[in-house]
Amino acid sequence: MSRENVRLVRRGLFPEGLDLVQLVRDERFQEAVNPELFAPDVVVAFITPSGPPTEFHGFQGLLEGWRDWLIPWKSYEVEVEELVDAGERVLAYAVLRGETRHDGVQLEQPAAAVVIIAGGKITRVEFHLDRREALAAAGLSD
Repeated sequence: MSRENVRLVRRGLFPEGLDLVQLVRDERFQEAVNPELFAPDVVVAFITPSGPPTEFHGFQGLLEGWRDWLIPWKSYEVEVEELVDAGERVLAYAVLRGETRHDGVQLEQPAAAVVIIAGGKITRVEFHLDRREALAAAGLSD
């Protein structure tokens, strides 16, 4: 089942080569990220090293979370480098690329996400800026 979980995460959560700012602004997010792949009560957490996680609930919460996260960005892309099968958890190593709205500063940041799947649906997503924290959250060791 876990190989299917990796495919589900690839298909359902990380649209390749798409600017998330534009998807959210143009209200095309649901075209790129299929809401049917998520449990109705999915929990989405944005976790930064400097503060407590910010959590959102349901597919609309995922969209709301991205809207909130993307406020300072003119453009923002997520490139998945590797998906690691950890049973009912999938660890996604990614690189974030963006340009700030205010000064046009270009950023490239390694990151990771932990996705939990139950019953063929995504039930929790944690977006981490610290890959080591994500590795620990996925139950894997260095």
